[in-house]
Amino acid sequence: EMFFPLTKIVGFMLEPLHLPLFLAAFAFLLRSLSRNISKFLIACALVWVMLLGVVPFWQWGLQSLENQYAYPDPMPSQIGGIIVLGGAMESGSVGASRPFPPVGSSGERLFAGLQLAQRYPNVPIVFSGYSGSLWSVEADEASLTRSLIHDLIKNPQRVMYENKSRNTYENAVFTEKLLLDQKHTQTNAPFLLVTSAGHMPRSMALFAKTGIPVMAYPVDYVSPQTGTAYDIRYDIKWGADLADRLLHEILGLIGYRLSGKI
Repeated sequence: EMFFPLTKIVGFMLEPLHLPLFLAAFAFLLRSLSRNISKFLIACALVWVMLLGVVPFWQWGLQSLENQYAYPDPMPSQIGGIIVLGGAMESGSVGASRPFPPVGSSGERLFAGLQLAQRYPNVPIVFSGYSGSLWSVEADEASLTRSLIHDLIKNPQRVMYENKSRNTYENAVFTEKLLLDQKHTQTNAPFLLVTSAGHMPRSMALFAKTGIPVMAYPVDYVSPQTGTAYDIRYDIKWGADLADRLLHEILGLIGYRLSGKI
């Protein structure tokens, strides 16, 4: 129970745009004890902010994660089902109060799930995710996903919405339970696991601990496939987003390994 809030607190403190603020705050608190340390922390904060805008640096860091699992080519002729991890929808008050559910930056997961649903019209589909928020939300991801795409899927009765998971570990545990309850695991064919390419190493490691055979179906790439095609540009907003993805995945892998979950 403590793992989830602990990861959220650490993640908040190490958020790329939060980190320089914490460094500046520490520098202010330490100014009376040591001006040299205070100046050093301020310098670190400034260097970090400048580094955030170097887009190729963060793409290089994410590239090794995104290239670990290749896009399936050719596609399998038979699968056991489709699992789409949450992250595509922006849960919260906006989704609860507006007529059209907001799709977030990882929306490719949702669109890929719809494409696969058309390609494999008779297999079960699970959209897994409640919310990554520490607090309860008015509209969870699973409910928002259902309201947006349910009518677009052929044979919608085959679609399941897992609405309890708050992180990737819970995605794996609750999805396995849902599929077992619905008796959808009696197959040797793999389930296609749909999530962002950078998130795939952590997701595959966690699902490997379950009884569900999975095959990676990575989407939502943010780095080029080769090391010679980086976006040569300086953009703090974009760089901060890439840095956030990279740090989130690295901390997630470290946390799950230390806790014995992978």
